[in-house]
Amino acid sequence: MPATSLTPSYKHPDGRPIWLRYGVAVLCVILATLARAALTPTIGPTALPFIFFFPLIALATWYGGFAPGLVATLLACVATIWFFFEPDPGFGIRLPDRWALAAFVTAALVIVGAIEMMHRAKGDLIQSHDQLSTTLASIGDGVIVADAQGRVLFLNPVAERLTRWSSSEARGQPVAAVFRIINEDTRHPVDDPIQKVLRLGTTVGLANHTLLVAKDGTEIPVEDSGAPILRPGGILFGAILVFRDSSEQRKSAGARARLAVIVENSEDVILSKNLDGTILTWNAAAERMFGYRAEEIVGKPVTTLIPPELQQEEAEILGRLRRGLSS
Repeated sequence: MPATSLTPSYKHPDGRPIWLRYGVAVLCVILATLARAALTPTIGPTALPFIFFFPLIALATWYGGFAPGLVATLLACVATIWFFFEPDPGFGIRLPDRWALAAFVTAALVIVGAIEMMHRAKGDLIQSHDQLSTTLASIGDGVIVADAQGRVLFLNPVAERLTRWSSSEARGQPVAAVFRIINEDTRHPVDDPIQKVLRLGTTVGLANHTLLVAKDGTEIPVEDSGAPILRPGGILFGAILVFRDSSEQRKSAGARARLAVIVENSEDVILSKNLDGTILTWNAAAERMFGYRAEEIVGKPVTTLIPPELQQEEAEILGRLRRGLSS
């Protein structure tokens, strides 16, 4: 199942075709020039020469990025000098117009720089969000992210598989509707862990014997923990729930328990030791045969049980086992 992003990916203007970026910049200058020319019958040929260039330079920078914004600024200066400045026979541009042009260029550069900084900040933010989304999607446990009201923002693929909800279907739903859990023994609903996290502001875990009731009615034993998501300054932003299918762990635990019962009640002597020869387990038959209770012998060397004349043989057997050879 494909990973679902917490936020849409962001494309910087530099990722657009270069001809399109610069073409839009040129088009913006042409439109600004035509719009200002349309005002000439009303306000005259030289009043408010830059009135339409500011917003369209901003548009060119927003769409094309920093360099097309600079190109739009340069072309705007040329268009203004050519069409909307009164020529000075001596110096080409009158002194008041030079100051106005310098002020325009300064303001335009501020606009271009500010928009470029906005693009970079947004790109960095979206990149960090995408990295977080990818990380959450790659985790082997189920992950549900909720907002401060307990509504689902995101499910990773494991959570989608366990709950049978897609992330798009679950988004905006109360977590309790998507992550529906009951007590395995009583069949009573279990409190929503996300609401508990939001209420207490601390990490919480599920009690034992909890079943997740998936969207299709499938019941899955789960273990989970929830934690708050805090903004800088400790302001609560939401909560995250991490859970896993504990079916295999329960099967393994059940198998170990059954094996322990078999060993304990066997009529045969059964004990275990590590590769250092230390006794680890001791059943009732061993207690009857050797006379040691488990609390007396566990942790002692197995040579305690072996006659002195056979202890060298036991040391050789342990050595072979440590080397990975058959005894």
